Amino acid sequence: MLQASEGRIVLAEQPECVDIHAAWDLAHALVRRSISKQEIRTSSPERWTPLKSVVLDGESDEQSVSVQQEWNHLRLLALDSLSQMLLACEEMLLAVEMAESAIKVDPLSESPHRTITAAFMRRSDNATAWRVFQDYSTVLDTELGLMPSLEYRELVSRIK
Repeated sequence: MLQASEGRIVLAEQPECVDIHAAWDLAHALVRRSISKQEIRTSSPERWTPLKSVVLDGESDEQSVSVQQEWNHLRLLALDSLSQMLLACEEMLLAVEMAESAIKVDPLSESPHRTITAAFMRRSDNATAWRVFQDYSTVLDTELGLMPSLEYRELVSRIK
């Protein structure tokens, strides 16, 4: 709560607090798709901020790591679901933002990359869409020796 520097003591900046129970409920609602498109469309972007939160950051005991992993899996699914629903609502900027947040949780997860690619294709920005696909393909091959799914490859085949 206090921060000492250069012979001064000041109040430390407080990290943004997140109600993990509310965040958990929001994530579950998104994964179950129990939030309507209308509600998605009319919600402020701040509503989704808890999904970007890391929990128990810096904790390394077994129970904390287990909770961190469980939260990361849930929020990856929630962010992915949300980005797809936003894309369906033609909310391109927010769809890309949420997909990028999902990529921060798991850079090798394909679905958020596919959402970003689709968003750029809908804007007729095929060059950027192709670059997103190529960058992901390279990382996936380098890290795991895999190639993108048939679904993703079929999506980008429409560019050519």
